[in-house]
Amino acid sequence: MTIPLPWFNSAIGRILGSVPKGKRPAPPVQKKRSWFPRSLKVTREGWWFMGTLLAVGLAAINTGNNLLYLVVATLLSLIVISGVMSESTLKRLSATRSGKLPALYKNRPASLRIAVNKRGGLLSSYSFTVKEFPTEGVETGEGYCLRLTPNETKELFIEYRFTRRGLVGLPGIKLSTSFPFGLFVKGKSVRCETEALVYPMVRAVTEELAIERRAALKATAKGTTTKSSRGFGAELHSIREYGPGDSARHIFWKSAAGPGPLLVKEYEAEREEQVVILFDNFSEPERPGAEELFENLVDKTAGYAAHFIRLGYSVGLKTLSGDIAPGAGAAQLHLLLRTLALITSVDSSKAPAVRVVEV
Repeated sequence: MTIPLPWFNSAIGRILGSVPKGKRPAPPVQKKRSWFPRSLKVTREGWWFMGTLLAVGLAAINTGNNLLYLVVATLLSLIVISGVMSESTLKRLSATRSGKLPALYKNRPASLRIAVNKRGGLLSSYSFTVKEFPTEGVETGEGYCLRLTPNETKELFIEYRFTRRGLVGLPGIKLSTSFPFGLFVKGKSVRCETEALVYPMVRAVTEELAIERRAALKATAKGTTTKSSRGFGAELHSIREYGPGDSARHIFWKSAAGPGPLLVKEYEAEREEQVVILFDNFSEPERPGAEELFENLVDKTAGYAAHFIRLGYSVGLKTLSGDIAPGAGAAQLHLLLRTLALITSVDSSKAPAVRVVEV
């Protein structure tokens, strides 16, 4: 059959002619898979309930007893009531992560705040739990809310434990309830996408290593040594005649009792001790346990950084990926940990290694 429209026929011919014979056009790009609005799970009590319902139903059919039919109808109505009331609990519920994420470390528990809100409506929500949507590399507890009235917001603290370092995606939060009879657990997934930066685990530095490093670097507990120049240190440098602008706190008062000129004490200047952590972030891909060895060295490097900054050193980091200039304080520690959280290995036949040197 030919359609009496020349322009239509020619357009169809061009379209069909553009497709090579024996080949099909490329399939359309699939959209991102959406979450199911609700999930349903039968509890242990629910299975017992369903078994009882089935047994009573078979008995009613075999005997034709009207009382058994009434019991079956009552049990079925409980299922309907359970579905209606659980839906009323989850309806209009929303959840978000509130506040700024704290510093997160691998294998260290951390509490995050989840704000749950009931948007309008007439009925309250009862007995529901809040939990992070199952995600690889994240283990979480759950928070429990007994009652949430319309237009009310509550904050729940949920314990998280991250099992790997780096950027970890948190896709959303799951709300679930077994209200009112505990026969079924109905769930609702709420999208709340966040990326969390997880620092490596800070391994404790052994006392033997601490003693060895203190001896090698010849540092005090504060990580400072003195040099032979005037300044504001604790060691005495010299005594000279008092002059204009000198502080009265540094007067050598024994000289005031004699007939000579008034003297003032000068102290030696202090300098901050600097160390650099050298991390050869190599990895031997064919070696068994190479990934675990690399991760252990990343944690060990983080332990060195935290240990020396805690003692007051100015700490730097040098890797195959780049260098960080020495610095002190909490800001420097977070910079070092952030770099170690995102560091990747470099494939090589050489084994990874870490060491600390004095600048």
